[in-house]
Amino acid sequence: MQVLGVFREKEFSNKAVEADRAILEEVLQWLESHLLEEVEVTRLTPKQFLKSDWDGDLILSMAQGQSVLDKLESHPAVKINSVSAIRNCMRSRLVRYLLSENIPCPPSKEIFLDSFQTDQSLFSENGKSLSLQKGLWLKRGDFHALDDQDVLYAPNEKVAFQALKQFQKRGVTSVLIQEHVHGHVLKFYATANGFFSFRWMEGSFRGEIVPDKNPPVFNQEFFKSQIIEISKLLGLEVFGGDAVITSSGQVFFIDINDWPSFRTCRNEASHAIASYALARFIERAQKSNSFAQAVF
Repeated sequence: MQVLGVFREKEFSNKAVEADRAILEEVLQWLESHLLEEVEVTRLTPKQFLKSDWDGDLILSMAQGQSVLDKLESHPAVKINSVSAIRNCMRSRLVRYLLSENIPCPPSKEIFLDSFQTDQSLFSENGKSLSLQKGLWLKRGDFHALDDQDVLYAPNEKVAFQALKQFQKRGVTSVLIQEHVHGHVLKFYATANGFFSFRWMEGSFRGEIVPDKNPPVFNQEFFKSQIIEISKLLGLEVFGGDAVITSSGQVFFIDINDWPSFRTCRNEASHAIASYALARFIERAQKSNSFAQAVF
């Protein structure tokens, strides 16, 4: 069994280079320790992958660069996550998907920076105005957040216009504007084979102090069902994200990430990801009647 691990580009890790590398490395080590001589694992950086002619059975990739995704897309191996799922997590596309299925997320509007006008219509979507009462979040829409300047908080209209101009000067093509939702921030991690873990964020986050000592009560089982719905909608198999839970227990999904670092549950998550990847390979191989006896 030939397995390839492709690490994430440093520019897409946003201060989590070592954590991102660690989760993929632990998954690969699990496969090596459980399959022994029946598996051959190759580890490549995205740049190395672009130059390689690797030909094998299973690709576990955290890469997000367009040229790498293009090459992955045409490869016949089992891929986790799929290229389409990775692209579905790019912010503007992600929110369009969530809203189309009535999955709760903050009121939002996408702005294309080649043509925006600095007037009140900027903050209206489908005839309804975004509320400025609690402020707005302006987020890079044409890609994932690459650094802290790709997600900016604007307490009022003037700051929002300044932020848009700042994005425009940096060459960003679109920005997603979202209403601020007050509540406790929940970070979650999940896999398609049922692994689920979450933690409450604490400290300074999204412009305010969010305590975790007294988080709100919310329906965890319903939340998990929403996570499963989202993963199926986007095609994700290894994923995570952020949600805001209000004091009344209402959920708003803020972000969904393809293959996060799982930094607070790496050991358990790496086992779940590896076993799921192996099962996916066996399922594909059985369908083609070509899998090796060694995988059993």
